[in-house]
Amino acid sequence: MTRPLCAVLFALLLLTTLSAGAAEPWFGRVLVTNDDGIDDPRLHALARAFAEVAEVVVVAPTKNCSGSTNYISVFRERELAVESYDMGAGVTAWAVDGFPGDCVLLALEAIMKDSPPDLLVGGVNSGPNLSDAWIASGTIGVARLAAHAGLPAVAFSSLKPDDPTMMAAVPAWCVELASLPVVRDLPEGGYLTVNFPRCSAADVAGVVWTYPGDRIFHDTFEPGVTGDDGRIRYKLKWWMDRDGDQPAGSDVERYRAGWVTVMPMSIRRIAAQHRRPACLAPLGGASGNIARAGTEVPALALCRSMVLEARFLQPDHFVHVEMRQAQDPRRSTAAPARIATAVSISSSLVKRPVERRRVPAATS
Repeated sequence: MTRPLCAVLFALLLLTTLSAGAAEPWFGRVLVTNDDGIDDPRLHALARAFAEVAEVVVVAPTKNCSGSTNYISVFRERELAVESYDMGAGVTAWAVDGFPGDCVLLALEAIMKDSPPDLLVGGVNSGPNLSDAWIASGTIGVARLAAHAGLPAVAFSSLKPDDPTMMAAVPAWCVELASLPVVRDLPEGGYLTVNFPRCSAADVAGVVWTYPGDRIFHDTFEPGVTGDDGRIRYKLKWWMDRDGDQPAGSDVERYRAGWVTVMPMSIRRIAAQHRRPACLAPLGGASGNIARAGTEVPALALCRSMVLEARFLQPDHFVHVEMRQAQDPRRSTAAPARIATAVSISSSLVKRPVERRRVPAATS
């Protein structure tokens, strides 16, 4: 079977798996970015594919920024160096001396502010972003930032530029996926992350809607040389599990079996159900109102208590404590009592964050 024919069959296989026919694009303006840098051929291929059906603006970092998550350096640096970049007809491109997160923020708040994009696509990343890779991936990080801004987003990962069949089929398929209602109608805070298997186009099994598998990425530090300044240089080493048991139907298991994995994600990670920590009981009974008469809670003690009681939480859960100054009428105005006014326990996938209730200041 010839390579061009493989590419055609692969594209047809994936498209028919997702829909009965090619969907008309619902978007007219697309923001394209990545974390591998603006010179990456996969970014160019993705941008050109979307330029066939929509207005495309590329805003990407000048250098490889893999593993930068949704970090935004301009919050610290206060400025970004930007220059135009020639990516061919139909594509407006800008190279940013910053991180992928900077690119998204700059695009939404400056470059595309007057004509906002309808969609963000990130990638196509060089390696896979499976399981819990969202915690470090810059490719997924840009999708998370877009979702936070209320913009539908898809992060595409795992494509080898030295495979012409995949390089020819994947970008066009990305356009077809983005054109479907499943992307257009993503819920608030939702985005998709897609991984293409490392196999030839002829060997792709199909497309599967899936969920995160068990952790496969690991890292460690090894001490290196001690510099003239007396500081030890620790070197990071990371690796990915290539085999081992995985939950049936998970993104890792399906990816290893040659499937294109499509996984719905959300920036809303708030626990819908949890057991109330026992440490709240002495702070105000069932209501948890600790600002009642005669109550003064040292901030450090409260935080320590919350940490100790957090043992009941499930993985990915965390405890958030808000503090504010409240005037205690028993004290002088120069020495206000510091009390905690809100406690929330956060994690997993609901659409709205926990409402933080205002608690009145202590009264005598």
